[in-house]
Amino acid sequence: GAENFAHRDGLSATSDANCSIKAFPYQGTVMVSKPGVDFTGGEFYVASKDAESGKITRTKVEFKNPGDVVLFRADNEGGYEHGMLTVGNGSAATCERVAIGLFQKKIVTSTCS
Repeated sequence: GAENFAHRDGLSATSDANCSIKAFPYQGTVMVSKPGVDFTGGEFYVASKDAESGKITRTKVEFKNPGDVVLFRADNEGGYEHGMLTVGNGSAATCERVAIGLFQKKIVTSTCS
């Protein structure tokens, strides 16, 4: 597998009782596969860039078990991007890393008049 380079997805949005649409600044990822068995590597990371030096810092999250969840800031104000390092073979016959993204970008519709 290849690296999923640092990126920002579109923002999620919610609609309140007054039909005001607001950006939801967080996303999440749920690990479905079994790390170490279904795959190796594939660490999730959040990256930030220092405004003055331009240095990029990656904070890695190592999933340990299926069902592990990571929540992270995903809006432009936070200045963060996220990605995944290269996936390798685990001990299972098939190499597979499956994760589910939460709070992904969606179109908000309302019945407001």
